[in-house]
Amino acid sequence: MNTRLVCGTVTYRQQSLERALEGIAKSGFRAIEVACISAYCEHIVPEAMSAGDMDRLAKLVERSGLCIASIAGHVDLGWPLMGKRADIEQMPKLPPGTDIAREGFVRLRSRIDLASHLGVEIVNTGIGVTSDQKEVERFYREFDALLGYAEKRKIKIGLESHAGLTETAVATLALCNKIGRPNLGLNYDAGNVRFYSGLDPVADLKSCEKELRDRIFHVHIKDHRGGKANWDFPPLGEGEVNFKELAAIFRRVGYRGPFSLEIQFHGPGTTDPTPEFIDEGIAASYRFMHNLGLED
Repeated sequence: MNTRLVCGTVTYRQQSLERALEGIAKSGFRAIEVACISAYCEHIVPEAMSAGDMDRLAKLVERSGLCIASIAGHVDLGWPLMGKRADIEQMPKLPPGTDIAREGFVRLRSRIDLASHLGVEIVNTGIGVTSDQKEVERFYREFDALLGYAEKRKIKIGLESHAGLTETAVATLALCNKIGRPNLGLNYDAGNVRFYSGLDPVADLKSCEKELRDRIFHVHIKDHRGGKANWDFPPLGEGEVNFKELAAIFRRVGYRGPFSLEIQFHGPGTTDPTPEFIDEGIAASYRFMHNLGLED
């Protein structure tokens, strides 16, 4: 089964997981990145899953003709996904007084446990944004311990291109080198690099190409239109990301992991298009990925 061309269920963030699997399988994909993105797209909630629940998830995906290639387990370790901390009122599942950063680590650990149970190698996350030095020091301590926990279970953690310490490949490599764990690497997202930093992802990757070979674990294939902070992530080929050049770089550095599609039509707090419209975008993007030769 081809697990290099992958579709993230987050593209169907306002639909059920069953509807997401239906559209993804119909479009030609045979592998998914299942979304458990706190406060944004929770197709599954690992911290509430028993071993039986995990087995039922695996069977549901298998019956759809798919497999799970990776887990979009974003908790940002400070909440939420969008590069800024949330008020506790935005997290109705958390009781007042919850230590939000610690809860993030608890939830990421549950995603590692899920991946280990299912035999999935990669869990992706962000790490949040803070200017408080005590919080940064705490993050390094707790993240290193969590990476040790993941390493024992043969799980890799992919840091997604988000605001803060992981906006670019250069910045994320610096963080990985500082922590020094072999199971910490990049989940590179060219669309997010443009959105958060305004930089050209091709130039970003070329500037650190020699260091990438052992540090890219996962790639989000996501297009983007407009400048920095412009929320417009259309189907592949309709935006401004130079995927031909990116694909050439990935080949040169010997990247052999998943290419996971994400289309994010509208931002948080908005209503996405109909599932039928999403189906069309997914199918067109699958053809784009196939024609680009990403599975070669």
